[in-house]
Amino acid sequence: MLKTMECCEDNPELIQFLLDELKVAPVAIEMAHRLCRQQRGLLPIILWRHGVLSLRQLEQTWDWLIDTPTDRSGDSCFTESSLV
Repeated sequence: MLKTMECCEDNPELIQFLLDELKVAPVAIEMAHRLCRQQRGLLPIILWRHGVLSLRQLEQTWDWLIDTPTDRSGDSCFTESSLV
């Protein structure tokens, strides 16, 4: 199975991780949300691309996303899929 990326911008647990653990400013998250919708990008990548997250923080975010289970069906940033 391969884990693929889906929409992270609507993940409240991710937002809380960014605020609490990585100390990202709420205004930066709001800006990234707008850009996510406009560019159809992923929140962590947009934050990194605009200099809000360092490369190390981006790696921490990916690790957190992979390791954190979600209780919401279909609302996880990473979902299992098989290669055809």
